[in-house]
Amino acid sequence: MIFEEAAKLDASDIHIEPGRAATRVRYRVDGLLKEHLEIPGWMHESLVVRIKVLARLDISERRIPQDGHITAEESNRIDIRVSVLPTRWGEKIVIRLLRRGRSLMTLSQLGFQPAIGERLHAMIRRTQGMVLAVGPTGSGK
Repeated sequence: MIFEEAAKLDASDIHIEPGRAATRVRYRVDGLLKEHLEIPGWMHESLVVRIKVLARLDISERRIPQDGHITAEESNRIDIRVSVLPTRWGEKIVIRLLRRGRSLMTLSQLGFQPAIGERLHAMIRRTQGMVLAVGPTGSGK
C-alpha cells in the first residue's frame, strides 16, 4: 500500500519515521515532504523488518545505519534504494524511488547556450581528464 500510493503520487522518496506513540509516513513530491499516513507505534517494528528483508539487510542490527536495494520483480522501471538509520524511538527508513527510462533532456532544453554544449562535448571526447556533475541528493544530476 505504501509503495503503491507513492507511485501514484510520483513521489521520489518515502520517509518512515518512528515517534513516541506512532510512526509517521511522508512522501517527497515535487521536492516537498508531505504527510501521508500515521500508523500505530506497535506496527513499526513489523514494517521495518519487512522492508529490511526485502532490501536484504541484517534484521538483527539496529544500532548502525544500513543501506540496501529492493528489486521490484513486477517492474524493471523503478530502482528502490533503502537507508535505515537508528533513532531514539526506533529505526527510521528512507526509501528512494528512482524511475528508469524517463526521457533525458538535451543541454539546450536545460537552458545551456550552444557554446557551452560544444565545450562540454569537446571535454568528453578528450582521452584524459574527468567531467563531474555534482549536486545535492535529488537535484537531478
